[in-house]
Amino acid sequence: MTDGKTTHVVVAKRESFVPGDVIHITGKIKNRKGNIEIVATTIEKLNIKFEEITMNNEHTWQVPSEIYNRLQERFFKANDMIADALTNNRLIVLRYHNDTDGILSAVQLEKAIGAQAHKLGLRRHSCVRQLCKAPFYDLTDALKDIGLNERMGRGAPLIIIMDNGSTPQDLMGIRIAKSNHSKLVIVDHHKPEMVNEQRSTICDEVDVHINPHLVGGSSQICTGMLAHELANIIHPGIGLQELPAIAAIADKSEGPEVDAYTAKVQMDREQGMRYANCIDYIAFQLRTDSGKGVFEKVWSSDAFFSIISGHVSELIKNRKDECKDHLRVIRDDDIKVRMIDLEDKTGPDRFPQPGRTVGLLHDTFSDEKRVTVGVVPGTIIIRESMPVKPLSMVIARLKESFPTIEGGGHEVAGSIKYPVKEKDAILKKLEEILCE
Repeated sequence: MTDGKTTHVVVAKRESFVPGDVIHITGKIKNRKGNIEIVATTIEKLNIKFEEITMNNEHTWQVPSEIYNRLQERFFKANDMIADALTNNRLIVLRYHNDTDGILSAVQLEKAIGAQAHKLGLRRHSCVRQLCKAPFYDLTDALKDIGLNERMGRGAPLIIIMDNGSTPQDLMGIRIAKSNHSKLVIVDHHKPEMVNEQRSTICDEVDVHINPHLVGGSSQICTGMLAHELANIIHPGIGLQELPAIAAIADKSEGPEVDAYTAKVQMDREQGMRYANCIDYIAFQLRTDSGKGVFEKVWSSDAFFSIISGHVSELIKNRKDECKDHLRVIRDDDIKVRMIDLEDKTGPDRFPQPGRTVGLLHDTFSDEKRVTVGVVPGTIIIRESMPVKPLSMVIARLKESFPTIEGGGHEVAGSIKYPVKEKDAILKKLEEILCE
């Protein structure tokens, strides 16, 4: 029997159907020697065409969006792959960027997949949340996913990469995962390297690539928003209406979809950032732990949220007071460019971490066109109010003189990795580019 997505064995007594018949079946799902088997209790022949089932593409988004309409086929294909992995008892790995947007994306998909497994009566299913330490799916992530799957012995795994996965930096990890016959779905909003108007270099490497840039959209539709829509396809009515709003506010997204999500839960940006700061702080404290059951307390327990939020607000205030007087203005005309060396002001055991610190300092000012640069050993962090100096352009220009640097992110927010021994020369060149 097939539903157009996957094929299963059905066990029934004294039934006479011929290939091509369309039937409605009820029964119990069982696992027999690693394979899904349905023991039928009732079977009824239907007088409809099979295509009427498989070609039903009607879907109502949680908020209106032309970009979602254009991505619909990709959403549906990802849902089919998740359904196939569930019913065939294959491992599902949710790999996510370890910030608010990525974390909330993983939380939503994990809940939807778990709810759908319960609805199908699947007592055994394996869906695990795993964070990416780097802002891309790196070789270490891929090796860990291969090892996890080999230990569980579940066949080809399905790896869903969220808020990462779209850039050339992800290619090595993706190719290693593919070598182990993994199925790969990317749900991301970072700007990919495009081949043509609707295909990126990543599209040919993965099974599904859901990214607004592929259909004329932008990074303003963040991953937490995309994951919310996918979660509601996997298991309609999953709830968690606050999460796409929090993710959007955390990523400073703007647009009609963002306005619709925030309006649904009556959330303003100040409230959303309080949630986001708590989530980022918990991620900082948990380090490499996925925080299963912990992040959910932020929006489900008022007492938990109040304690964490008050503490985080104090930490953020202290960090801003400590750093704001150390900003150096390197351009002061129509574009305001500020730079700060954070080497002795941040560290692995101090919150907020460098990227968040630069973002906080950047938001302190109100110049219409402004760029804020933070420097720590080996990394340059850039934030912009608008793409006056697009990050991709800055990286390309730096690569002309320093081919070993690497970088990525959005056009207005990202980071550049550099050899520490070349710090002075690279910063001098960066200042020249930003001041042109």
